[in-house]
Amino acid sequence: MIVKWNSKKLWIAIFAAMISLLVFHICSNTHSGDWKKSKDYMCIFKDSVKKDIDTTISYSWIKKRDICSHFIYKGHYLITLWDFKDLYPLDLNDVYINTNVKIKDIDTYFGKGEILDSKSSPKTVIKFGRTFHTKLKINLDDSSKVLKTLISKNYKGFYGIVNEMSFTNESDEDYIQFVYPEGKLPTLLIAFKKMTGFYVIIIESNDYFNYKFDDNILGILNLNK
Repeated sequence: MIVKWNSKKLWIAIFAAMISLLVFHICSNTHSGDWKKSKDYMCIFKDSVKKDIDTTISYSWIKKRDICSHFIYKGHYLITLWDFKDLYPLDLNDVYINTNVKIKDIDTYFGKGEILDSKSSPKTVIKFGRTFHTKLKINLDDSSKVLKTLISKNYKGFYGIVNEMSFTNESDEDYIQFVYPEGKLPTLLIAFKKMTGFYVIIIESNDYFNYKFDDNILGILNLNK
């Protein structure tokens, strides 16, 4: 049987196929939300402070090769632990912290990326199709300030004030952008490597003037190998 297609039906079929491919592309690249997965990462905290972590609002964004979990400590500190599965072979010497960088906006339109925590500050913008292989570059814009560099045998990072930040790979491809619509935040960030994986941990204070926040906040974390 020969089916005759007129031009209108053909264009409708092509358009429907394109929409289907776009939806599949977005669904296969976006993170999905989960209220339970974060409990698997509670070991990052020392036993003495676990009682101060509100596990009822802990939350994770899950994708095949990375998991981003959020925790609230004492109601005033946002702790983000990002488990990057592909970064485990990376050496901490391959983690770079760059300052005075012009941060490029990541385009998320038409299936190019996604935004996590879109109603929060910071919100996290992720480019589809990017990944890290041999380097992790942490970039801060010229309105951000590093107050202290943090280096140990199993972590590397900084304490400072962040206005805008991004992560790029060895090819300087923008992968993750952190946008702060409500302004700068006191921030501590470390890239942390242990036997079970490679993590980026970010701690931010939403009430800096009433709650002391400096690099001593590292004391709540279990940073043993």
